[in-house]
Amino acid sequence: PRQPSPPPPSLVATLTASTFAAGLGLFFGGARLLSLEELSAQLCGGWRGDGALLSLTDTSGFQTLGCAPDGSIWLVSGFNEHRKSASWAEFLERVLQTTV
Repeated sequence: PRQPSPPPPSLVATLTASTFAAGLGLFFGGARLLSLEELSAQLCGGWRGDGALLSLTDTSGFQTLGCAPDGSIWLVSGFNEHRKSASWAEFLERVLQTTV
């Protein structure tokens, strides 16, 4: 069987930063960024990286972020999926540029 793809290193670095260790988290479009433990549970729970997106945010809002096996970041809203960046680092750079 195919082994799951690991999350991009830049995403893991973000999730292990002190704000996440303190349980504060980040929000994108009303959705909470999942913790490293929650992502690990997804990976161990059968996500295979076969084209399906790894959920990066909780699903309580109408929009969620996902990571493709190639590391690209996607915004999922209803039945629509839009590629937002080629990597997590690029995504964060764009978010910071538009919010600062």
